[in-house]
Amino acid sequence: MCHALVVMSLWAGATAGAPSAPVSVTSQPAASVRTASSGLAMGPYTVGFSVLALPGEAGRLFVWRPITRAGAPLTLGAFADAVCPGHADDLAACFPNVAGSTGATGRSSTLRRMGLRASLGGAQQGRHHAVLLMGSIDSRGGELLGVAETLASHGLVVAEVLPPPQTARRAFDLRTAEHAADRAALALARLEAAGGVDTTRVGIVAWSFGGVPALMSAARDGRVVALVSFDSAVRYTYGTELLAAANVAPERVRARVYSVTAGTENSVAKDERLIGALPGVDARTIGDALNHADFCDHYGAWAAHAEGRDSRERFHARYRAAVEPALTFLRRALTR
Repeated sequence: MCHALVVMSLWAGATAGAPSAPVSVTSQPAASVRTASSGLAMGPYTVGFSVLALPGEAGRLFVWRPITRAGAPLTLGAFADAVCPGHADDLAACFPNVAGSTGATGRSSTLRRMGLRASLGGAQQGRHHAVLLMGSIDSRGGELLGVAETLASHGLVVAEVLPPPQTARRAFDLRTAEHAADRAALALARLEAAGGVDTTRVGIVAWSFGGVPALMSAARDGRVVALVSFDSAVRYTYGTELLAAANVAPERVRARVYSVTAGTENSVAKDERLIGALPGVDARTIGDALNHADFCDHYGAWAAHAEGRDSRERFHARYRAAVEPALTFLRRALTR
């Protein structure tokens, strides 16, 4: 479990651990520049990464944002050390899914050396719209790392709430979903307080259990104008039952919705009536040859990276085809 807390200023021009002489980066990278983890096309901004404290016992807020000055990009190993101090030598201590998904140990040098696009800290200029990431019920962070870096590189501030660690596994129940939705509202307030973030139009990207609090947030907060569901709980029976218990009727969700479903089915019971009844469903895509876990970098992108170049390139091609159109939809919805 990750007990230690790292707090970095959202606007730190220089951050501990970053090079003392950062290089100014303002020009648009070549079109061929992609995230290392997921192969997604990067935008014109350099990306900074910070970890903010939330009030009380609410947890931490991971923030990826567009910056104009950056230090050296993080490796996955350095990212793990920043978010889980004291576990620099073992990725699995920070991200328990690594060993199971890659067939390698958390000490795998191949994964630890994987280069990311974000660097610690950085200087932000201007105001940018916000996107919240909502992932699995026991997320430790970085589940949608490629998505976060890509969206930030296109001029959005991306945030993910990491709840306080606990020894018992969280239950798939309404209380857990309510807490996640409450923390999402708290995250927006924290970003507003920090400044530099425009929360008048908010986007959400949801995967797995995160679809439940995501739709709850969309139904309750009129600022949420766009929601991307990557095979999230809104198409699974347990998710629709929780949303019904929370009185989330389809007509209450005014946000535009882009739903991507896994092309490879699993045995978990499905119920797509709710997502089919949403008035703002904009598009639906099937992730050809992708399964539910592939939308999480821990299971899909990182595993493909560890398996070698050919496997990685095949995965990236399938992943890009399913994910990039959804991210384009989200960016357009927020900046129109």
